[in-house]
Amino acid sequence: MLFRYGNVPERKGKRKRDGGWDPFLAGSFAYGSPTVEIDAQLPLSADKLGVAFGVALSHDEYSDGANGRAFSAAVIPRWRPADGIEVIPFWSMSTLKDEEVASTFTTAGAFVPTNLPRRRYFGQDWAQKDSRNDNFSLISKVRLSDSWSISAGLFRSISKSEENFYQDYLDDSTDGQARAEVTADPGNRSASSSGEIRLTYGWGNGDRRHLVHAAVRARKVQSQYGGAAEPTDLGERKLGDKFPVPRPASLEFGEQDRTEVRQMTLGLSYNGVWRNVGELSLGLQKTDYDKRVDFPGTVPDTRAIDKPWLFNAALAIHAYTAIAVYGSYTCGLEESGTAPGNAANRNEALPAIRTKQIDVGVRLSVAPGLRLLAGAFDITKPYFSTDEDNIFTALGQVRHRGFEISMTANPTKQVSIVAGAVVMDPKVTGEAVELGRVGRRPLGQEKVTFTGDVDYRLPWLDGASLDLSLTWTGRRPSSRDKVVSTDPYLNLDLGARYAFKLGNFPALLRLQLRNLTNSNG
Repeated sequence: MLFRYGNVPERKGKRKRDGGWDPFLAGSFAYGSPTVEIDAQLPLSADKLGVAFGVALSHDEYSDGANGRAFSAAVIPRWRPADGIEVIPFWSMSTLKDEEVASTFTTAGAFVPTNLPRRRYFGQDWAQKDSRNDNFSLISKVRLSDSWSISAGLFRSISKSEENFYQDYLDDSTDGQARAEVTADPGNRSASSSGEIRLTYGWGNGDRRHLVHAAVRARKVQSQYGGAAEPTDLGERKLGDKFPVPRPASLEFGEQDRTEVRQMTLGLSYNGVWRNVGELSLGLQKTDYDKRVDFPGTVPDTRAIDKPWLFNAALAIHAYTAIAVYGSYTCGLEESGTAPGNAANRNEALPAIRTKQIDVGVRLSVAPGLRLLAGAFDITKPYFSTDEDNIFTALGQVRHRGFEISMTANPTKQVSIVAGAVVMDPKVTGEAVELGRVGRRPLGQEKVTFTGDVDYRLPWLDGASLDLSLTWTGRRPSSRDKVVSTDPYLNLDLGARYAFKLGNFPALLRLQLRNLTNSNG
């Protein structure tokens, strides 16, 4: 259930949400999670200075019965000292306190484990963690003339968690028996500093407009992770049964690994728009990527250097009033995140990867109130998964080829429909596949997904509507060698909205029933 209460006026720059600015939101969300959010936007000096800020507080509840207390806040001033000059500082933070740690289950053989009771947390109550994220930034924009402008940004992000725990149930049998253990680590920290300065030249007017951007970007990321204590063996347990044990009297943590990434990028791009005819975008980047990993003890440090040229292009053609054809190609270098918590090298920073993506499609306005989008895509990148030693690492290349189709329709004034489907053929290639170490289908990736939403506005009650949301997820490989797969499942949600006024202010009441089919994915 959700309740919103907001201001009537809509002014330039205000956020829109269901028709206006919402300074107050309260609700009971998934699994009864209570949430309160307060936002405000205050002009301090006519059009020269203003500030927006917000806070949110919730008690998050998860499907396995775990919970945690969340708090977030943000402040965004906006200063316009003169025409063509804008300065926007930004700060935000979010915390999770006393978050109970979810459990990970590993079966003893090639079979799908039995469904566990939902909303029953049977881990250790002391296996909790605290985490915090902070973001700081300063963005400025200056219009030098009708043709020239310059913009710059500085950003700082810090993410850290205190003492952390991992709860594992190993060698799960078909009758629900497993060996339980808890592993503690001293927490981790990642800090990123980055900046960009961009010079833009534009020309043309009326139906044709051209923009050329020259940019310099730099970033530095420092992370520390690892140092886990020896796992605490809790013995054989029945999955789903609560079995509290005392917290270990002392935990001996090891030294932590440290990673530093430095990257500098020079970029040049062009964007051209010809109204009712088409758009063209071209981009070229030269990046210098340097990553160092400092392992404590006797393991030698490692270093990875990459200096690729990266290119992207996109073209859209408005063939007729109701038809647009598009296509794009992108070659990128991106971070691949960190190893998941169930891997032996949990939280380890993974190497940067090269990616390629090609997509083509067509947009059709078939009739008033009916639009279709159909496209095909081909994406190639390294494939990461756990190996035989439970090390999360690159095990080949994965290629996703397929097509997607979506539709938006308004068959009547009261009915709105949005629906879409993705059909793809993901395949893994490489030596690990040829040797039988991994299957040709990537782990946990389905071939078919369908989503659909219908909204019906009640003609006899102004401001009221009913909505139905449907998601169908196809079969997914759930073992490294593709021997085991999880069954397809359907998720169905039913909801209702009622918009009304409290005095001169608009309000919205939202009710929703989730997972009516009681699917377990």
